[in-house]
Amino acid sequence: AKALLPEAANIPAENFINIFEVPILFYVLIGFMLVTEQVSDFNVFAAFVFVFLRYMHSFIALTYNKVTQRFLVYVLGTLVLWAMWGHFAFQLFKPVL
Repeated sequence: AKALLPEAANIPAENFINIFEVPILFYVLIGFMLVTEQVSDFNVFAAFVFVFLRYMHSFIALTYNKVTQRFLVYVLGTLVLWAMWGHFAFQLFKPVL
C-alpha cells in the first residue's frame, strides 16, 4: 500500500508510526514512576527534554526531512530516555544497594 501512495502522504504516516515505537518506553516509565512514587526532579526535567526532542523529530520529519538532523535528534532523545530509565532504576533500588 505504501507504493500506491504519494511520498507526501507516506512521510506523515511513517512519522505517526514512529510515535509509537520508542515513546512507548517513555509512557511505561512515567507510569512506573507514578505508581512507585519515584518521581525525581531529574526525571521531570529529562521528561520535558525528551518530549521536546520528540517534537523536534516530528517537525524535521514533516517539514524539510533532513535525515542526518532527524537521526541526531532521535539518538539524543533515546539517550535521554535511557538516562531516565537508569536514574529511575537507581532510585528504585537504592534502598537495596
